[in-house]
Amino acid sequence: MEIILNIILALLLVFGIILLMNFVERYVEKQRKKALPPQNQKSYPYELLVLRARRISQEAYLNKDDEAFDRSLDLFEEMIGKKPDNFPVYIEYAKVLYSYSPEENKLPYYQKAVDILREATKREPGIAKGFLMWGKILYRLYLLENDSEKCEVLLREAINKYDKVIQLDPSSVEAYKKRAEILESLYNETNDQQLIQKHDANYRRTSRLAPDDFSIYRDWANFKKEIAICNEDADAYIECFKLYAKAFSLSESNSEAKFSSYTILLDWADTLANYAIMKDDIQSFEESNEKYQIIKERYAKEAKDSLSEIELYCIMNDIYIAKLNKTIYQEGTATALEEKMAAFYGEHPIKVSFTLIQMYLSIDQEEKVVYWLKKLLDELDPEDFDLLEEFGTYLIDSQPYAVLIEDFKNKYNIQ
Repeated sequence: MEIILNIILALLLVFGIILLMNFVERYVEKQRKKALPPQNQKSYPYELLVLRARRISQEAYLNKDDEAFDRSLDLFEEMIGKKPDNFPVYIEYAKVLYSYSPEENKLPYYQKAVDILREATKREPGIAKGFLMWGKILYRLYLLENDSEKCEVLLREAINKYDKVIQLDPSSVEAYKKRAEILESLYNETNDQQLIQKHDANYRRTSRLAPDDFSIYRDWANFKKEIAICNEDADAYIECFKLYAKAFSLSESNSEAKFSSYTILLDWADTLANYAIMKDDIQSFEESNEKYQIIKERYAKEAKDSLSEIELYCIMNDIYIAKLNKTIYQEGTATALEEKMAAFYGEHPIKVSFTLIQMYLSIDQEEKVVYWLKKLLDELDPEDFDLLEEFGTYLIDSQPYAVLIEDFKNKYNIQ
């Protein structure tokens, strides 16, 4: 028995010596690596830190996990501390603050992102991506701002940042697109007509850089549409139609842009109808209906949630056409149009009632106006009472309509 114990002890001793030798060998190797010159050290730990920060921030965004988000920010701070001249990390850090900041408290994170980018571009003034991200964050700050003067300052500062990007990288399509977005917002804030020319010049340059990008022409057309409607500018309408035609043509040649083709066509049809109303132009109403018909035939899947509304717009256009060519006065025409409209009352009660009131007012059918006015008031939210002002003083001041409207006002204490 004693011999067996001695053998076991001897084996344990040998095993212990082996473990000790392995430990000493690993320790010596570790110290040797520490003694290597810095340029020979591997950078994997730092790169893994970048990947870890990115992964945690993405998970924080997906799971709405504020604690994980804060951990990712700590990792970025650690990376900047280790390598303060690694500019891509600054941009990545700002991008995380821009994209994943908590929904209810974004302002301090956007401000932090601006500070980070200011430091990055100070260290490396030629870093175009830094100015590009800076412009995006300034626009986000603008969206959170309520003071009109501060809004203008933020927008002009954002334009300056995109100008800097374009100076550093004249082929940056994204910078031109973002600059156009800012110019539109600045126009809406200031109503400065000179910005329209700047906006057009911006998009002309963008379209030369990316002539096959349908989104350029679509966004350009949408801005022109706003100008045309707000200013009742016939020339802007004509330009708008040309841009929608170009955008639609390009989107149709892109197999992945079918939904975009549908939305372009829808905006184009709506704009034609607005122009037709302004100009009392039957041809434009007919062209609008042609576009709606193409949607129903070729884009029914993409428009599935809007098909009933599109059908309604077609009937509304038909009513305008009937008024302009005087067929509305022919026996049975108004009744037939009413039946078509009424079929959509369940889905669109306000729009149907409103349109039919307008139609019957135009042909002096008082009984029908009263009927549809009652239907409208049954569905109308008291907060939307101002909608009735679109009928003008005639409806509000004339009997028997005024009685119905007065009763509605008294019921909801509307002054």
